[in-house]
Parts: sequence; structure tokens; C-alpha cells
Amino acid sequence: MIGYIDGVIIARDDYEIHKEIAQCFLEENIPVLIDKPLTLSKEELQWYKPFYDKGLIMSCSGFRYCRELDDVRENLEKFGDIKLIRAAVINDWEKYGIHMLDATLGILDIDIIDINCIKHNSYDSYFLYCSDNLTVQIDTLGSNILAFSYEIFGTKKCEKFEIRDNFTSFKRMLGCFIDQIKTKEPAISWDNMSKSISTLITGVNARNTASRIKVIYE
Repeated sequence: MIGYIDGVIIARDDYEIHKEIAQCFLEENIPVLIDKPLTLSKEELQWYKPFYDKGLIMSCSGFRYCRELDDVRENLEKFGDIKLIRAAVINDWEKYGIHMLDATLGILDIDIIDINCIKHNSYDSYFLYCSDNLTVQIDTLGSNILAFSYEIFGTKKCEKFEIRDNFTSFKRMLGCFIDQIKTKEPAISWDNMSKSISTLITGVNARNTASRIKVIYE
């Protein structure tokens, strides 16, 4: 394949083997779109950075570009001072929490300061305490409840969204990857992408230790 392709898509979410699959292409300067999450290892995240800076890697949830939140991205001021974002998603934090993280980081330029996790009988709630006194709550509901729900609570407006158009989200993400191949510039800044992955890693630690943990960005 090397020498005959302009880019590679790794469309599988088993993050444990992403590096193994991507390495040979990255070392030959072939751009790679890697399914979310890129990794849950701080060491691997740092390994990716030189390739990312060269515009060779893109990795995110398509929810960063979902059409259901287009109006929010374009008219964020209509919500006033946003106090709470509450999201619910199927499956677990490791593979599906990033959908709601990236949806949020595609809307707001925020710093996530620390994370706490409360385990319930059948699901987990993650509380992300952010700059500007914003709290983001993400509930991971397990495999039995199909949910991609997103709510914004502001001083001027509150609104709920059901994110269902995965096709458009993925199409837009592919378009950004194609543009990245052409420009050789990252479609998403390293700071924004690594914020998402660092938060994901910290959330795992918060759940496993039943404690509130500060997010350290890589």
C-alpha cells in the first residue's frame, strides 16, 4: 500500500492497537485518520505528538461536527452564561465518553480542571469541573440504553438535543481529513485534541479510585 495511497483510515475503536496499525504509515509520512479514542495511554499520546504536529494524524469523534449542534456553534451567545452541560451516551466512558467530550470541545473553548465519577447501580456519572464555573456532566449508560442526548443550560436559554445523524457527522469529519491531507495542517489543534484524550484518561482514573482528580494536559 505504501507508495500508492494518499491517506489511511483506521475505522476501529479498539484503541489498544491503534499505534500498532498506524506506525508503519506515519513513519512513511502517510496521513492517518484514527478512530476515536486515539489512545488511553499518556505515553502513546506523547509518541503521537511529532506526527500530529506534521499534520499526519487526525482523530476525534464525528460529534465534533454533528449537524444537530450547528446552531449552537453559530449562535452560542443566545444561551447567555452557560452553567451546565448534561449529556448521556450509550456504552462506557472509555470508548463512548469521547463523543460527548468532543461535542463539547467543538462548541466551547474551555479548560477542564478536574473530574469526579459517581458509580450508580447500572451507570456511571462523570462530573467535569471547568473554567468559567461550568460543569459538564456525562452519563455513560451501558449497553442497554441507546442514548446520544445533549442538554445545555444557560442564563438566557436551555435546550436539549438528540444527536442521531451519524452519517453527516462522519462525512464532515472525512471532509476535514481530506483538507488536512491537502494542507498538511492539523484540522484540530494539538491542544484541543490532547485536552480531550487527557480528560478521558483522567476520567478512567477518577472512576477507578473513586476520587476527584485534576486533569493534567499532555
